[in-house]
Amino acid sequence: MDIRHLRYFVAVVEASSFSRAASELGIAQPTLSRQISALEAEVGAALLVRLPGGVGLTEAGATFVEHARVIVARTGQAIADAASRSKRISGDARIGAPYSLGKTIFADVAEIYSARYPDVTLRFTEGLTHLLLEWLDADRIDLAILTNVRLGQRYRFQRLFSEAVYAIAPIGHDVAKGGERTISLAHLARYPLIISTPMNQGRKRLETDASRQNVKLRVAIESEDPETVKALVHRNLGVAILPYTSILSEIARGSFAALQIENLRHDRYLVQRQDRPPRRAVAELRRIVMATIKRQFRPFTGPNIRLN
Repeated sequence: MDIRHLRYFVAVVEASSFSRAASELGIAQPTLSRQISALEAEVGAALLVRLPGGVGLTEAGATFVEHARVIVARTGQAIADAASRSKRISGDARIGAPYSLGKTIFADVAEIYSARYPDVTLRFTEGLTHLLLEWLDADRIDLAILTNVRLGQRYRFQRLFSEAVYAIAPIGHDVAKGGERTISLAHLARYPLIISTPMNQGRKRLETDASRQNVKLRVAIESEDPETVKALVHRNLGVAILPYTSILSEIARGSFAALQIENLRHDRYLVQRQDRPPRRAVAELRRIVMATIKRQFRPFTGPNIRLN
């Protein structure tokens, strides 16, 4: 049974007139009459009777109209619910980032995203760039924030920001006694260093620059967790090398002696695979991540942070 026939029938009953119902429905009166006749033929009974003042219901029509109203109402609600559901975002959205950056932005991203899209499950992962890229290729994550990378055409990537890299030491340490605000790799080579592991892209950039300058660095301790590195520095176990976003609050509080390493920066990129089917949940996560980074780091723009 055509739902339009039921809707037209209910409209005629409520208007008590073919002409008024046709006007409200936006169709010609002869068309409406034909639709009602088709419905009566399908039901096998006359449903309406013409009266001097309009139309009325037959006995069969009085029984039928109650069912028709329910069907029309439920169909309308079903359509509205389906339309509403199609506009809602559901599923999951997965992103990976370096340890330090994840600790900085993930809470804000989750707060905004979950409030707007409560039907989506967010999945956060922290790791080194080479691992994040492997997970991106294996479809374990949808987005990755990668460091100092140059990728091929199968990836969609955008630089988020560039940040300075710092040498930090306890207040009063020899490394900062000269009062300088920057330090060269040659000067840094005098001290035992606390740095990231060899697979870290930041470490690779550091060692590449040191090799070009014919500088040999003294690695004392390796760790990927910025909080562990800071604890080691507080114990005076070495001079640590960390990106600015890992220590911006400590620099603001004066918790460490901090010197910017000359000509050494980390570039952060937001990356996804070009060949993955587009999903609204991921597109919205991408947008919120970019907006969160701009909002969080805009107050620090300058020599330390250069937003894209």
